[in-house]
Amino acid sequence: MKTVSIVGGGASGTLVAVNLARHATKENPVKINLIENRRYLCRGIAYASNEPFHLLNVPAGKISAFPDQPDDFLRWLAMRKNPATAHSAFLPRRVYGDYLSDLFQQATKANAEAVIQVIDGEAIDVNLAERVELSLKSGRIIESDIMVLAFGNFPPPHPSVADGDFLNSPRYIRNIWQTNWIQMLRPSDTVAILGTGLSMVDTVLSLKYSGHKGRIIAISTRGLVPAVHSSSSAISGTFISDIKACRTVRQLMKRVRNEIRLREASGDNWRSVIDSLRPITQTVWQNLADREKRRFVVHVSRWWNIARHRMPPSVFEEFQMLRASGQLEICAARIRAIRQSGRGFQIRTSGLAGELKIEADMIVNCIASESNFRRVESSLLQNLFNRGYVRTGPLGFGFDALPNGAILDKNGFCQGRLFTLGTALKGLLWETTAIPEIREQAAALARLVLSKNE
Repeated sequence: MKTVSIVGGGASGTLVAVNLARHATKENPVKINLIENRRYLCRGIAYASNEPFHLLNVPAGKISAFPDQPDDFLRWLAMRKNPATAHSAFLPRRVYGDYLSDLFQQATKANAEAVIQVIDGEAIDVNLAERVELSLKSGRIIESDIMVLAFGNFPPPHPSVADGDFLNSPRYIRNIWQTNWIQMLRPSDTVAILGTGLSMVDTVLSLKYSGHKGRIIAISTRGLVPAVHSSSSAISGTFISDIKACRTVRQLMKRVRNEIRLREASGDNWRSVIDSLRPITQTVWQNLADREKRRFVVHVSRWWNIARHRMPPSVFEEFQMLRASGQLEICAARIRAIRQSGRGFQIRTSGLAGELKIEADMIVNCIASESNFRRVESSLLQNLFNRGYVRTGPLGFGFDALPNGAILDKNGFCQGRLFTLGTALKGLLWETTAIPEIREQAAALARLVLSKNE
């Protein structure tokens, strides 16, 4: 029986395990070790929130766990008599966590040819000997034939400022999901949020529903915030084939802007254009030369992120109300310095409005998660690099790997025993962190692993 160890039991790891169990046969039985802290089993950080105001950013009809069963999530909701079963509904994230947990529980019982063992522990090292030897912090060593690194998002990088003394303050919050940071606040405190993406939106909602009345200032270089979801229609014609033929960022931008003008002239909106790009984004990305990818990251990625990763309409309404009331302010500026001042902080910024000094009682870091795995504070990752089993992926993102998730070592050789998916493939595929992409990768990876001879 082939043994597969999966490091990470959030959404990515859960879907790999479930797909392995689905496809195991008498000719190809499998034993699965899923290594994860039980608190986050099947949910990861993304779906562990119990707050009803933390909603999915993808409609229910587009977030089935299985690419070959696009209505599976909707059927699951209907079976539980959930009233919000509409294709376009945006549900609480905890509901999707319940769905993944239920799928996993079914997978542990449904197929006698698949044995799943959950191991509550922290992986710290790997040794590629005759078998893959995974060391846990407890001292336990787990042997397997193949290992899948199913990481979610890592904590964000710290602000790039000279004086880092503020990093030791308990009122500097780097992970909004793992600390009771709101309990440290007084109702009138000023909160500075670094970053203006979807994590910032989650933080603002957490503050609102905790009854916070103080000022909230969200800071990013351009002050761009995620757009709102709205209905859109399918695009016909030559747009998709034209995009696939583009080999430069300039060509891509010209064609996309032209299509947006056509859509808006016909009464549609730009979302139709962005949504139509999703199924081909990975192909387009891989067709670009490295210099063009770098150009996209530097000049376009911020705009892509706000258009591609959007807010549910109800969340957008609450967000706008807070801005209109003056409690929430979006500041477009670069952070130049942060120093502790009394029980809080003084943040010095520069932007179009000149240099500003912001006094804050708490700083919440909502910068995008760290994509350069060399910089992540993880014994497992650093040991993988130090042993030469992995190397940094394109543009300094994630791991270098083949498109199927097979990891390349420091010499660019594929040993065929280490695999990954999701976040780790960002440099290779760009769009790879949401369920519609991860479910495809998990299903394909499970089939590939089961097809490999021991």
